Amino acid sequence: MTTVPGMPTGPSRSLDVLLVEDDAQLRDYLSVRLTRLGHRVRDVPDGRAALDACREGGRPDVVVTDIFMPEADGLELIRTIMSEFGSIAMVAMSGGSPRVPADYLPHARMFGAAETLAKPFTTEQLVEAIERAVARHEASGRDR
Repeated sequence: MTTVPGMPTGPSRSLDVLLVEDDAQLRDYLSVRLTRLGHRVRDVPDGRAALDACREGGRPDVVVTDIFMPEADGLELIRTIMSEFGSIAMVAMSGGSPRVPADYLPHARMFGAAETLAKPFTTEQLVEAIERAVARHEASGRDR
């Protein structure tokens, strides 16, 4: 297999990733990239759909969520998942909001996200954040 510098070559293992992003184009792009790297990806447009996906489709290994979304934002999603399902590895991402000047990524960490990413980011940065979040979750010894 030929590797390209700066391109992730694939995960150390396949993970069940729940991708939550309201921007359809970005959601599709990230879903395809993560799938090509060997992960099983379920993608949904908002926090409410993400909760439904967890309740109906089972607990993912990691949740990657945007912060600013309609129908239950990322902070609400993180808080609800942590209270309803217990600990799950979480990665929060945000490009901010033109309506809200504050940076909410530190709040995502306070609510339980193990990793945060400011948009724009590379696929490699996302993969690294996912791997760190899962490793932290496993190292914490929390029930799965």
